[in-house]
Amino acid sequence: MDAIDPRLHLGQVGPVLPRISREVVTRNEENPPAAPTESFLPGEVGEAGTIGLPKSPRQTASGVPASFEFGSDAESLRNMRLMAEELRQTRKDLKAERKDLRQENGSVSDKARVHGGLQDVDAALERIELAHRDSRWAQVASAVEGEVSPVYRSYFLHGRTPVREMQEVLRTAQDLANPDSQLRLKGNDIQPLVRDEIWKTKMERLEEVARQPIRDGKPVEIDAEYYELASPDFIEKLARASRGGADVKVLMDPGTVSRMSGTPDATSLASRLNTVRRLEEGSGGRAGIQFFANREVLGGRDEIMHRKLLRVGDGVVFGGMNANQGSGENVDFGMEIQGPGAARFVEIFRQDVELSRGRSVEAIYGSQLEDLRQTEGVVLQTRGVLDLLESQIPGGPRTGESWDQRVDRVLENASYQGLRVSDLVELPNATPGQAPTAEQERAWLLAGRGDAVLTEKGRHLLADGMEAAVNRMNSAANQETLQAIRPPSAQKVGNETMAIGDTSVERQAMVLHAIDSAEKYIKVSAFVLNEDLARLLVEKKEAMEAQGKPFEVQVVMDPGVYPYGGSPNEAAYHLLEDRGVEVRWAALDRSSPDHDRKVHAKLLLTDQMMVAGSTNFSHKGLRDNWELSDVTFFQDEASRADQQKVEADFQHLWERESLAIDTRALAESKHGTGQDPESVYLRDEERTRSLRSFLRGIGNLEKEIGSQVQELRASDPVLAYTVDQRVREGHSEGYATLNAIGEDRLAQIRYESSAWQTLQQMVTA
Repeated sequence: MDAIDPRLHLGQVGPVLPRISREVVTRNEENPPAAPTESFLPGEVGEAGTIGLPKSPRQTASGVPASFEFGSDAESLRNMRLMAEELRQTRKDLKAERKDLRQENGSVSDKARVHGGLQDVDAALERIELAHRDSRWAQVASAVEGEVSPVYRSYFLHGRTPVREMQEVLRTAQDLANPDSQLRLKGNDIQPLVRDEIWKTKMERLEEVARQPIRDGKPVEIDAEYYELASPDFIEKLARASRGGADVKVLMDPGTVSRMSGTPDATSLASRLNTVRRLEEGSGGRAGIQFFANREVLGGRDEIMHRKLLRVGDGVVFGGMNANQGSGENVDFGMEIQGPGAARFVEIFRQDVELSRGRSVEAIYGSQLEDLRQTEGVVLQTRGVLDLLESQIPGGPRTGESWDQRVDRVLENASYQGLRVSDLVELPNATPGQAPTAEQERAWLLAGRGDAVLTEKGRHLLADGMEAAVNRMNSAANQETLQAIRPPSAQKVGNETMAIGDTSVERQAMVLHAIDSAEKYIKVSAFVLNEDLARLLVEKKEAMEAQGKPFEVQVVMDPGVYPYGGSPNEAAYHLLEDRGVEVRWAALDRSSPDHDRKVHAKLLLTDQMMVAGSTNFSHKGLRDNWELSDVTFFQDEASRADQQKVEADFQHLWERESLAIDTRALAESKHGTGQDPESVYLRDEERTRSLRSFLRGIGNLEKEIGSQVQELRASDPVLAYTVDQRVREGHSEGYATLNAIGEDRLAQIRYESSAWQTLQQMVTA
């Protein structure tokens, strides 16, 4: 990090604070990052130190200093803490002014003043935080011998990993680099799985056991650990295998009342309740079922058990793919593993079961279920309403059943129980003052989109159902089933070497080691990528090129737009774009307009190794959630073949299924390159506007393609028959449809669509 002059002593900072303009917001104000785990404010006073940081492109107009210097005396450090407190209050004031200006359609000059002030405040807060963390770096680096790579220092300075944890990350990464490390599990057979191979492999392995649940006189063991598990096909195969005598154990995230959209949403609870009922009913009570003890193990409401692991016999299928109806259609990554790695995965599963087995409702949910009973305004999405209704009747989702068929079946069976949709939720399309008709209820469900507010009866039915499910899990019979986990063979069956990241320390170490050790390239396929890791990719590329070594970085990110109107990947995108790294947004063909097909992979591929698993490249993924990652080392003929296969799939995504836009060039073409406050403001606003318009345009393109594909399938009986055949062979319906149509025909549909033309105009405007 380059130092800058002149430096300003902390004692000189106080007087400039009153001159700071009122307003500004974090770069991602609609989805602000959580407070740092170990920050200067509040935080421990560290050792003395200084840090110089690059100035923003323009001189600060607010009087906020461009760099700081502080001494070792406690008074200087207290003053810096006070300065940070004042800056945070200034940010709150600036937010309020910004909101007022937007509502009142204030002048560009006023908006620019507020925008510039906020950038200055954020930059100053960042410098304070970096100065504090820089003062702790020597303590971190002392954990290992020798010089520590700048990759680790940058990650610590810009991230939120506490000192002691970062020391463990360094030691673990150093251990990973050792060919003889105990973390390295040798003698595995690893088969990388891309796209439709992942779902098909899972379905094939489950179907094999469903047909032959007893082998060599012993029941086959199936262990499933999933964040989301709602696919009728998946549930049916698990239940059938269990009913036939296989040992089936399922560990699930328990769901939560989410507030991501600002409104409390209990859809995930309804989904889990229906899955549990279907597994219990389908297996005749034989399957062992357990919710992960989120509250007790993770502590908060926002953290989730996000692992995705399927063990069948001696093999494990592992990766980032959930087990929902549409999961198999996503662009994801997984692998099938046999050998010591598979045995280690099952040991981790056993540990997770023991963490949760026999725990109380409070250990799993805290006060969430009681809050649900008491809180008005909680909503369910359409699918959540159908899940809740279906959980109250016998006979769950059927394999191969369309949404319309499922709606009609559930409504008919619910009517026999005297239960209606309007008993559970307040329909948004109902006539005010009048009870909705059965046809209105059906029409709303068939539309398949939208939210409805739970009635008091619906809230109690859902909360009581979840509590009853936990109580059944705590029965003696279920607990006995969960205890009997038999490890698979750990015998060496191949030559490939892998390591598994069970803890947050191990997961961080794997990602940092992969970036640090890369010699030729890094390719990232990401559902979520945060700014901190994007910065590491940039710095790695710049460092290698400074040594005269060509180095390629390519990043493909999912373009999903969140309820606040933007993407969690925006900050990373702008950083990569500003520093000249190639970055694109996925644009995927859909089999229907309603399924939000996405890049769901969490893949970091280098010329030396690949890191994959359930862990998104975000702070929550790497540190907060209950995740699993693994690293495969490229060191022999088999692993190099894996590398070539995965790289080829990435290049297909890069070349044929992703689009690029240069928001910086677009903004400069409209508003010039001037550094005055108004020009800076207008360019920044244009970059945000053009990117979000582009992402919405990708969504429109995908929906338009999905509509055309759906119509094509409905009008072509040969195509429909081919798709049905492929589904029966274990393919996901989405990939069965897209593969049956073929890339050439899909490309024609894409290029002839109006949404495609609109996107081209955006890029070249």
